[in-house]
Amino acid sequence: MKTVTKYCKWLKILLAGIFFLVPAFPVSAAPGEYQQCTNTADCIVGEFLFNDEYVPVADADCTLTARYPDGTVFINSATLPPSADGWYSYDIGTSGQPLGLYRSQICCTTIDGYMCLDKSFTITQDTAESVWSYDNRTISSFGNIVQEIWTYSDRSLSGFGTLVSDIWGHTSKTLSSPTLDNGATLATTDTVNSVGTSLSDISLQLTSVQNDLVTIDSKVDSLQTSVTTIQTNTDNILAKWSTYSVTDILNYIDSLESELGNNTQTCTDDSVFGQVQCLIDKWGTNSASTIYNAANGAYTTATALRSELNFNGKSTTAYDEIITLKAYVDSIENSIGSTSDTSNTASIFGRIQQVKEAIEAIDNSTLDLNDLLEKWGSLSATDIYDKVKDLSTDIAAINSVSNVENITNNNITQNTDLSELMNQVLAMKALLSTNRTLLETVVSKPIITSWLEEGSIIFKSLITNPSKTSTQTVPYLYYFPSEVKQENIIKKSPELEIKFDATKSVYYASADITLKPGGTIILEVQVEDIWTIPQEKIDSLKKQADELFAPLKNTSYFAQGTTLHSNILASLDKITILQKQAKLPEDKIIGYYETKIELDSVNRNLESLKTIVSSAGSIGTLSGFIGGVQAISVWGIIIVLVAGFAFLAIYIRSLTPPKPTPPSLITPPVYSTSQAPPSQPQDNGIPPPTKPRASPKIHRGITIAAIVGLSFGLSSSVTYQIFQSRPQKSAILPSVLSATTDATPTPSQKTEPSPTKPPQEPTNTPQITPTQTPTPTLSILKKVIIAPTNGNKINLRSQPDSNSVLITTIPSGIEIPIYSEKYNDLGEKWLQTSYDSTQGWILSLLVQEIQSPAPSSSSAPLSKINIRVPSYDTVYLYSKPSFNSSVTHKLTQDQTAEILVETKRWVKVILTRINVEGWISQDFIERNLP
Repeated sequence: MKTVTKYCKWLKILLAGIFFLVPAFPVSAAPGEYQQCTNTADCIVGEFLFNDEYVPVADADCTLTARYPDGTVFINSATLPPSADGWYSYDIGTSGQPLGLYRSQICCTTIDGYMCLDKSFTITQDTAESVWSYDNRTISSFGNIVQEIWTYSDRSLSGFGTLVSDIWGHTSKTLSSPTLDNGATLATTDTVNSVGTSLSDISLQLTSVQNDLVTIDSKVDSLQTSVTTIQTNTDNILAKWSTYSVTDILNYIDSLESELGNNTQTCTDDSVFGQVQCLIDKWGTNSASTIYNAANGAYTTATALRSELNFNGKSTTAYDEIITLKAYVDSIENSIGSTSDTSNTASIFGRIQQVKEAIEAIDNSTLDLNDLLEKWGSLSATDIYDKVKDLSTDIAAINSVSNVENITNNNITQNTDLSELMNQVLAMKALLSTNRTLLETVVSKPIITSWLEEGSIIFKSLITNPSKTSTQTVPYLYYFPSEVKQENIIKKSPELEIKFDATKSVYYASADITLKPGGTIILEVQVEDIWTIPQEKIDSLKKQADELFAPLKNTSYFAQGTTLHSNILASLDKITILQKQAKLPEDKIIGYYETKIELDSVNRNLESLKTIVSSAGSIGTLSGFIGGVQAISVWGIIIVLVAGFAFLAIYIRSLTPPKPTPPSLITPPVYSTSQAPPSQPQDNGIPPPTKPRASPKIHRGITIAAIVGLSFGLSSSVTYQIFQSRPQKSAILPSVLSATTDATPTPSQKTEPSPTKPPQEPTNTPQITPTQTPTPTLSILKKVIIAPTNGNKINLRSQPDSNSVLITTIPSGIEIPIYSEKYNDLGEKWLQTSYDSTQGWILSLLVQEIQSPAPSSSSAPLSKINIRVPSYDTVYLYSKPSFNSSVTHKLTQDQTAEILVETKRWVKVILTRINVEGWISQDFIERNLP
């Protein structure tokens, strides 16, 4: 019975040890319901933002993006204002919005990184409680709702009273249904609102056109005012010729000549000749030739009239010259016309109206082309053919660019391939853009318009010389996407050369194109379609994932394999969807970068799947079972069991008394004759005294406590070491040991010699002391600059993970080296770098790449550039590569500078004339200076 009790105690101890060692696995909480919003009140969507210490973050850059239930954009990156308690919110107007689920997310950029949170919400109709919000109304009784609705006592639910006459007595009436009794339809409010929206869009486009023509309109108005003044002065002279003195007439002539100006003036002068020069700059000499000739005639006549009055006074010749001057002024006035002139009127206002109508026609054709591209996949081949043929005819009628007959030709048939029709539509869009540029702006330099076509991928550029009198040479330069290599180029125009830009690590096409007056040329480069992942490859990856997943069924790896297998299939399906959604060539290239991220994720998951499949190969053995998902738990249980049984055996053995030695086997000691035996106590029949022993209960308790403590301590230590020895997601870079190590340990000054051996003389063997461990030497892949953020610094972490240990922070604007690049499990790109003798990882989104190494302060700048300042704008130099940083200098005219540092979007320059440094956008840089 006592033995059974002992074993029961030990069994309880073992079970308790197993209970404490088995880890508790986390259980994910089910997602809550979406936020409910009604269409009768605004809805506030927001979230609190805290850092790792639960301190509110009030300086983050947070935005909200939401989509309608049909997937179209509802709110596009709306900025969320911060508050002191870390609350970021957005007030959404729900009135009139469609009912359903609005997929939404809040994304915030902080000094610690970038994060997004699902904030989807639903818009529903108001509930019954909101309808019956009064005490005297219930679900079964209306209370006084009828009186409150109809207001008058003679109206009820069964009788309208004077309601009909009251409704039709008002001037504003709407219908809820467009169908009449006779089957005809009327316009409803929705129809009118839809038309109003379309008209608003057209109005915005026309406003853009008006803004583009506002300069020429104002010049024509000023010209008309000047001519009216001259006309008034001339009429006054003729009307009062007999009463005016010569001095009075000369004063009128002075005023007339001041308004007229002279033929050396430019568009900036406020005179008749100045305004005429604006018209010449805008539309050439043909459109303003009549006005210019009349102005020249008026100027010559006014000069002759002044001479005649000075020499002969009010003579008949002077009067005839006044009549001639008036005729010239009338001619100018007729050539200007009035604002009521149509596009067929031969006047300046008629020309303006003609340009406006041409731009409107271009915009309408552009809208038609965009609509055709949007519906391309849903239209039949016959419908596409008819629309392309009609649009080609319309565009050919309004086109003013020469040598583009191959774009506007309508020699297409119903057998024409859809890819060819698509390419013609894309080319017509580019042609319309060129025509609009010619009409809207004062153009003197050649115009370059680029677009993409199908047929692999074809990069095309249309270059036209707007000048009607001079030949111009165009330095053409076109950079290809970074994926394009020399071997990917199928064919090119003979005028082009393909070169490699080492600073940007991309290929580009270049040529010097000479165009005659009004000349046009189309250049093209055909490249392999390297931006599409073949469906055969996608199917092969799916098959590989299925084959790897099959052996994991009925194993301990099944759950882990299911997750990886599902992620692989989801990523491959997303790749297929993204490629199908890319209708246009540029959409295909843009979507490729997203599909590449998904493909990299597939490859990583496949490698992980291969690893666990190889581990599952020995699943029938003990080591294979232990190597499963719950390896730590299994090892802990085994160690507890083994240690418990071992110590149980030791304890049981300690309780068993040793066997007594037989007396016959005891050999009495032998003493020499010179030695006397030690005195022995006399045996008087009394047993010798025994050594006192502890109580059995105390002994048992101490032993049990010691065994339990040793068991748990040993098992916990071994389990911890197993856990620590498991490979982590990202290994920390190992330290490089010094090549010099200790050959012989240096003894301590306090070491004493061994008592069994005499001290020895020290030898002359030199002692090699350890050297300081140097920082690992890594090759520099590239250099980057820390981009400005809200906190003007970014985090340097121990691993390529936002949750890894924060080592230090790096201020913005600092140049740092990059040793390697890595994508983590979330698809984020991280860069390995070092700062202040400390290595770590930074997020690639927070840096800007330097195109070429930055020179030291004592070295010469990279190259000279010209900062081009537009006539309508001002260019600023900034202290950092960001428009949000402080301005170091303002430029109002072109200026030469020298490059210090260059990134893809920014250049740090020095204005040597005034010794000022700063960052400037690449948009204002002009290169190739001598």
